[in-house]
Amino acid sequence: MASRDILRTGVEWLKGFAFLVFLGILFGCLSTPFQNPLPSLQPNATPSCNTVVTQEPYQGQVCQNITKSDEVCAIRELNYSLGRVTKTELCTDNSLCVNRLPDGTCVTSYCSQGMTRCMANLSNLDAQKSGTWYVGANFSIDGTVFDKNPIKADLLPLETQVMDFDLSYSMDINQKKPVCAIFIGTPARIQDCSLVARTVVDCQNVTQYRNVSKEVCG
Repeated sequence: MASRDILRTGVEWLKGFAFLVFLGILFGCLSTPFQNPLPSLQPNATPSCNTVVTQEPYQGQVCQNITKSDEVCAIRELNYSLGRVTKTELCTDNSLCVNRLPDGTCVTSYCSQGMTRCMANLSNLDAQKSGTWYVGANFSIDGTVFDKNPIKADLLPLETQVMDFDLSYSMDINQKKPVCAIFIGTPARIQDCSLVARTVVDCQNVTQYRNVSKEVCG
């Protein structure tokens, strides 16, 4: 009997000790604060920002005023002068008999063949340029006009040449003489060229650089 009581007592004592151990563990866990396995989330820190200036290339234009010389040509007439017309009357044949005796002897005779000569001075008034003129003339008798072939006149600067025209004609008892006129058919024309300066704007594409400000944070 005594040994059974001792055994029962030992078992109860072990149960009590185990219960005390359980209570100790239980109270120990409750007193230990809860540990979060995840790292605590900290609020974001304010970033540090700086302004950085860099140079950025771009295509631009550079313009400047330049002077150019162009050759400009124009046709112009040379200055000239055509002097007053002088006229000379000549008789080349004096066989027109206006008074004849019965024996056939001519008492009075008139000019039967005449010639009129007209002249005028043509002058080149340009001091530097030579030129070519074509000068014409006409003669008129009783409404009939006789045109003469033009004369070509090549004149040096400030040169003068005599334009000389004549007309031979038959004359009757009225002894009428022609009227003459001298004129410029084609004036002398030259091409004058000169350099004319003008200012133009010349632009070229070039690579240029400009400052660009950027905010860099980190």
